[in-house]
Amino acid sequence: RIHRKIILEIEEIIISEAKFVNIMTEKLNLVVQDFIFKHTAKEDSKIVKYYEEKFKK
Repeated sequence: RIHRKIILEIEEIIISEAKFVNIMTEKLNLVVQDFIFKHTAKEDSKIVKYYEEKFKK
């Protein structure tokens, strides 16, 4: 009985930690996607400005 209770408690801890890791992974994924989007948008705007200046001349 005691061993089974300990195993169930360990199982609960593992499940809880797995959920936490999953949530953190999802949040990290959103941060990376946001960073890539902003970086790409910034680079795209630099390219647009370059060509706008080039074609104004």
